[in-house]
Amino acid sequence: ITVPMVVRAASGGYRGYGATHSQFPAAWFMNVPGLKILAPFSPADARWMLRWAIEDENPVLFLEHKLLYGLTGEVPETAEIPDQISANVLREGTDVTLVGFSYVLGMALDAADQLQQDDISVEVIDIRSIKPLDMETILESVEKTGRIVIVEEGPKTGGVGAEIAAVVAERALPYLDGRVIRVAAADTPIPSSLELERAVLPDVDQIATACVDSLSWE
Repeated sequence: ITVPMVVRAASGGYRGYGATHSQFPAAWFMNVPGLKILAPFSPADARWMLRWAIEDENPVLFLEHKLLYGLTGEVPETAEIPDQISANVLREGTDVTLVGFSYVLGMALDAADQLQQDDISVEVIDIRSIKPLDMETILESVEKTGRIVIVEEGPKTGGVGAEIAAVVAERALPYLDGRVIRVAAADTPIPSSLELERAVLPDVDQIATACVDSLSWE
């Protein structure tokens, strides 16, 4: 039986729209058997990943962050559609592996730029596919850097970061030179007030601080 269906879901906060319009529900659907979950970051990725989803014979949840709709970038007229969606190394580094997806990747890249001024080299990885996860790319990076920080917009408890952290603990523990750190939203409904929302959702400073904290076991 095949179920070739794509559900495009506008998601995400940072807009002051309150608890009913601000979720990024990736983790809600991770336990659904047979369901794939994608979350593009760049316009180019959004185009070919949507084509990939349409051609797949199984249901795909295609999460589109509302604040990325205005993002511009070069989009090739033609792009080869791979059999599987792999994680993408957006920025190479040697000290810390920083993993994320969708809108918070912009913050991750900003944090990496800040830390570079302090001679901390951060490798930023866009997982692109939340389910299935390309753990091989992540584990290869962790083997190189010895450290990992995972950032997501959803709540920390039961999140995508928890799954990635669990696999890292299972398969990459001998390579770790620091503790695995997750940066995520607080376990609370998203407030309508922009100021309160900023206190609940991840930001650049939190990500940068987490990367520094990951440099040791303390």
